[in-house]
Amino acid sequence: MLILCILTLAGRSVQDDACGTVRGEGVSSLHSFSSPNYPNPYPSNTDCVRVIQARPGFDVLVRFHHHFQIETSYAADEKTDRGAVTSDCPNDFIEFRDGRYGFSPLIGRFCGMSIPKADIRAKSGFLWIRFRSDELLEYKGFYASYDMVRSTDRTMNQHDCLIEHRHALDGYVGTKSLISDLALNFTGSLDCIWLLEVPHEYSIVLYINEFSLYSPNQCGLNFFEVYSGTTSDTPLKRYCGMTAAHVFSTHYLMYIRFYLHDANQIRNTSISALYSSYIRLRNCSSKQLFNCGDENCIPRSLGCNGHINCPYGNDEINCHVGKSLPLAVFLQSYRS
Repeated sequence: MLILCILTLAGRSVQDDACGTVRGEGVSSLHSFSSPNYPNPYPSNTDCVRVIQARPGFDVLVRFHHHFQIETSYAADEKTDRGAVTSDCPNDFIEFRDGRYGFSPLIGRFCGMSIPKADIRAKSGFLWIRFRSDELLEYKGFYASYDMVRSTDRTMNQHDCLIEHRHALDGYVGTKSLISDLALNFTGSLDCIWLLEVPHEYSIVLYINEFSLYSPNQCGLNFFEVYSGTTSDTPLKRYCGMTAAHVFSTHYLMYIRFYLHDANQIRNTSISALYSSYIRLRNCSSKQLFNCGDENCIPRSLGCNGHINCPYGNDEINCHVGKSLPLAVFLQSYRS
């Protein structure tokens, strides 16, 4: 069994923090997890994400034990016959998704004062878990366990398509690499994810240079979605037409989802995009960054690297192959 953990606290990546019990540290058994500080009240402003991966042929099944107290919605009559609020939990909640992403199919989002009776079972091979608390009321929280149970209805696309680009300042993504990686005899749908991560002081912009779907304006057959951060369940942009515009995110993590109903049509699809690190500042020189001229700042090492990393291409002006950043471009970074 492989357990993948991505943990955040107040929007920042952490290693040793209140999220430890969510990832199973300091709890009574190997396959258990709880809200932070359980059985004492959980802290405010907590945001923890964990991903559990099952062995091939197994599902992940979750059960709650002992107590369940998570700040509920204040809307009237929110309880269901499953024992807890399962829809409108705007304050604190525990959430489960059938997959490894924040936009994977929702199993349930729970809050309230009684143990949920819902069947919490991930059939994709991955269970995505998120516990979040706001800045106000804190309660006892929850204690839960999970088991690996034999799958009877496997829903995961057997071609698990995840391409990771981590820690580089920029890079290219697109369908060309998918064509070379896809097995010649592969049939069925294709659902691929690019995970982009830049150094955490930057955000990501995606410049779409080429966009041609095999069946434009047929969103059920093919689409291209861009998500910002780990917990986003709705895309910043969704493209399934003739064109696609550039996308600026405000996070150092970006997920791109590309779906084809018929994987054989990958050869009739052409998408190419450059992702790049940037920061929005009025004075780029205060951080020793290159000024793109529109309050977008990029690392100086991206200047004259052969990629257009500024929205208007200012980083590639007066460049010479094999030489470092030209003086004219270097001086431009100090313009107010």
